[in-house]
Amino acid sequence: MISYQSKYTSTLCVRNLAQNVTREDLENEFGRFGNIVDIMIPVDFHTRKPKGYCFIEFEDFYQAEDAFYSLHLSTFFGEKIEIDYAKSDWKREIQIREQLQFLKESCNINEQKIKCIHALNMSGI
Repeated sequence: MISYQSKYTSTLCVRNLAQNVTREDLENEFGRFGNIVDIMIPVDFHTRKPKGYCFIEFEDFYQAEDAFYSLHLSTFFGEKIEIDYAKSDWKREIQIREQLQFLKESCNINEQKIKCIHALNMSGI
């Protein structure tokens, strides 16, 4: 389902990716619709394996829209992928999540402190 609040972004969130999909595979498939600025494939902190989704940033909204309408609910590497438009601040959210996970695992910070840090980051302080 299209998230109308963020529809006019040039970044797509692609879900239900097969574990063996690479950046090059994504570039080949999605690059048919325009110039790709960035691809981010989040990985699990512990296993370092892909989480099964990615963000693909196109040069402009119309390229992302073409890819969305052509590939949403299509089969890619044996899996039916779901595509939505990403929030405009998706990169910042991913960075914050990764930093919080690092703090939690590496610095032995408890959940309450992490929630406070996250709230401060989201408020821009």
